[in-house]
Parts: sequence; structure tokens; C-alpha cells
Amino acid sequence: MTDPAEADPHASATERRDPEADSAARLRDAGGAASAPQARLARWLQETCGVIVGSERREALASALREGARGEDPAAFLRRLETAPEGDEARARVLDAVLVHETKFYRAEADLEALVRLLSRPRAAATASLRIWSAGCADGAEPYTLAMLLRHRIGALAAPGALEILGTDISEPALARARGGRFDAYAFRDLPEEYRARCLSRAPDGSAAVAPEIRACVRFEAHNLVRDRFPAPFDAIFCRNVTIYFDAATQRRVVERFRLALRPPGYLFLGSAGAMVDPPAGFDLLWVGPTAVFRPAE
Repeated sequence: MTDPAEADPHASATERRDPEADSAARLRDAGGAASAPQARLARWLQETCGVIVGSERREALASALREGARGEDPAAFLRRLETAPEGDEARARVLDAVLVHETKFYRAEADLEALVRLLSRPRAAATASLRIWSAGCADGAEPYTLAMLLRHRIGALAAPGALEILGTDISEPALARARGGRFDAYAFRDLPEEYRARCLSRAPDGSAAVAPEIRACVRFEAHNLVRDRFPAPFDAIFCRNVTIYFDAATQRRVVERFRLALRPPGYLFLGSAGAMVDPPAGFDLLWVGPTAVFRPAE
């Protein structure tokens, strides 16, 4: 990551390598030469949102260039992209085309069960509501799942105002879909029938809308984990399989900011791909069944 405001003076020589050269090298890993526009777009993605794009995503880069430029000369488009403000339509199209938006309801059941077990423990009376952050929420299936599960399994959280869930993503098109609250049948294929019956309103075409009482618990905001100020405080943060796309220095900064955004006891879920045998600095590792959960060290 090369955001000057967040530069790590203790980064190793490997972490300080030139990002454009790194981008080109990663895109050559699968064989063949990386195109200059693809390498330039990969560098922009790393600088903008911390995401490292490897050789396996080469076609995604090519597709993002086509979707963003829409007939414009690639070099001219990239020059415009590099100075485009947040909210720019072409910028949003590129991010939506190249970033991973794999999402479904009731994903990672073991993590969900771990959260229920942890949050079922008595909490401080001064805590008026339980607050959860779903970071990198794509089109909203995860935060809606959290609302369904917690309202159903922890009775006190069904009361108005007792549960607040924030879903954030860098992709504005993904957030627009999340706020719409309607999903096709494939998205909720793994959702248990009891939740479908209680929390979804089915349409004749097989799609379903999230029930109003579930939507009332969830709000969505655009957020860049690399550049933006972190919201706080939260009782739990879900950022499953997102930090794996960052370089080591960026991972450390983001995880440290998560630590500061948690209120005691606080739980961080990084997912199976993002979890590590040794906990990040400032965290203790807590096993809840098969799930690795990180808790700020006391």
C-alpha cells in the first residue's frame, strides 16, 4: 500500500518495493507479459483501496478496463481515473467490476454460531445497544444475516433499538443493491427455512425482499478500509476474507484500527482465509469451536 499519509517507517525493503513494478510482476506470474494498462490499473487499485491483484485476476482487470473506459482510449481513461473523485461513475464501475463480491445469506455457519455464543454472555448494563460492523459487506447478505440470526437467537435483541448493524463497502453499486434489500433465490439458498419464513417476503419470480424489521436494524455506508476514518465503537466486527487481498503492512494497519474500534470485550472475525495461527499484535486468539476469533489483549 502506498498511501503517503499511512506510510510505515518500519516497513521492510520488500514492503517498500515500487508498486507499479510489483503490479506488473504479479500479472506476469501466470506467464506472458502484463499489458501496460492492466499493470497501471493494478497499481491504482492498490493505491486506492489496498487490494493487490495477482495473475489469477488478469481477466478481471481487462474486463474492468473495458467496463470503465467504454470505448475510450485506455491510457486516457486511466489518466482520468487516477484523478477522479470518490463518487465518480467510471470509478465506481471499475471497482465494482474488479473487486470480489461473493456473498450469500448464512455464509460461514461456524462463525455465526461462534458470534451467538459470545454475545449471549452477560454484557455491561451501560451498553444500551449491541453494535456490529460488517466491513466489506458487498451487497448486504452478511449484515442482514447477522440481524436475522441475532434477533431470533438472542431474544433481548428483538426489542427496537437493541441491535445496530453497520454494513460498509467501497463499491457504491454493491451498496445500492444492499439498500434495495431484494435478492434472488441463489443468494439465500443456504438460509434455513425458519429464517426464510420469518425474515423474507417471497415474490413469484423466486426473489425475496428482506423484512422491514430486519432492514430497520441495518444501515449501509461507503467506506474505504485503507483511507477512511474508522467508525466506532463496536461489540463485534466481521471482516471475513477481506484483508487477504492487502499487503502485509496494510493488513497490520487495518487490523490495528479494528482493535481501536472495538469496545471490551470486543470480537474480530477475519474468516478462515484471513485468520492466522498467531494472533495479530494487540490481540488474543480465542477458539470458539472451529472458529478463530480475535479479542483485544487485556
